[in-house]
Amino acid sequence: MKIKQNSKRFFLLAVCLLLCIQGVIISGCHKTDSDISDKTAELIAESKNSIQELLKKANNRTTADNITTYCSLEDFNKYNIKKDAYSRITTSVTILDVEKNIGIPLLRKKGNIYYSVHCIKNNRGDRLYGFIMYRESGIAMDGWLTDKLHTEKDFVTVAVGNSISVIHKIDPYSCFLENIHENSATSYHTLANGKEYIVEYERPDAESEYKVVHAHIKQDTTNFSNLLLAIDKAII
Repeated sequence: MKIKQNSKRFFLLAVCLLLCIQGVIISGCHKTDSDISDKTAELIAESKNSIQELLKKANNRTTADNITTYCSLEDFNKYNIKKDAYSRITTSVTILDVEKNIGIPLLRKKGNIYYSVHCIKNNRGDRLYGFIMYRESGIAMDGWLTDKLHTEKDFVTVAVGNSISVIHKIDPYSCFLENIHENSATSYHTLANGKEYIVEYERPDAESEYKVVHAHIKQDTTNFSNLLLAIDKAII
C-alpha cells in the first residue's frame, strides 16, 4: 500500500514520507496494542517519562486562533492518516515524534484521550487546522486536516462513476490511501456527527483518473469530531 496527496489539496505520499522519517513499515494485517513488537514496547518504555511530561502540558483553555506558528501542508500530511492506517504501522508513532518533526503548539485532553492542534496554510494562504489524536501512552492513533466541519449533506450528490475531482472539491484535505498495484484507492472523510464518509475508487490503469465505485457512511472508530472541544469546533 502506498499513500499520496494531490499537490494542491490531497496527500503527498503521506505514509511513504512518514515511513522514511519514522523508520516504520506497513504490514498487511491489522495491529492492536497487544501486537506492538517488543522492540517498539521497549522504545516506548524508555520514552515514557518524556511522554508523560509532554502530556502534562495539555491546555483546554487557550484558543487555537492564538497559534502563531505554522507547519507546512506537506509536513502535516505525514500525520494526516486515519486510524485504519496507523493500526498497520508496526513501529508506533508517538507524540514525541510529532513534537520533534512539526511541533505541538497546543495540546488538549478529553477523558483519557489527547489531541494536538496545528495551523497550516494552503497554497492560497487560507488558514487550515489539523488535529492529531493520541492514547494515554502517547501513541498517535488518528490524524485529521480540514478546512470545515463536514456533514453528510456535503456528500449527498456523490454517485458511482464520479471522478475523484468531485470528491476533491468537497473535501480537499482528507486522508487518501492508494493501492497502486491494484489501481484502487480509498478516501476517508471525518463528519461532524462522529461518523466518517468512506469513498472507494478504481481506475483501469495508472494513467487514468480514479472513479467512484462505492461510498458509505460508518461510525468513526475514534469518534474524533465528537471529542473536539467546543472551542476547537468553533474554528472549523
